[in-house]
Amino acid sequence: MRVNSPTKVANLNSDKLDGKDSTEIGVNGWERVTTYGEFNSTSPKVWQTSCPSGKVVVGTGFDITGGKTGFSPDALTNVVIDEVFPLTDAVLVTAYEEEATTADWQVGAAAICATAP
Repeated sequence: MRVNSPTKVANLNSDKLDGKDSTEIGVNGWERVTTYGEFNSTSPKVWQTSCPSGKVVVGTGFDITGGKTGFSPDALTNVVIDEVFPLTDAVLVTAYEEEATTADWQVGAAAICATAP
């Protein structure tokens, strides 16, 4: 028997640790899912991104597009994130205009999803 052998040895298959396949141990199938809400000047905004069926949230994130006034290097961001809330299989993000603006903006929610036994 060799450790790097492709041959499986009866009753010594490390792929069936404790009777489980390697895909049933730990966290597998990582996937980042990001979606965005409407692009307008409405405030506040609440947006949710869900994991694919059979996967759970193992991390979160967000993004804001737009919602700025002025030009670099003096541009002001008028939109802030109020909450990033992880659910079992989704992420909920809330944002609002800290300073009223007519600039269009959108909020995105990111869910880092995985299968977990």
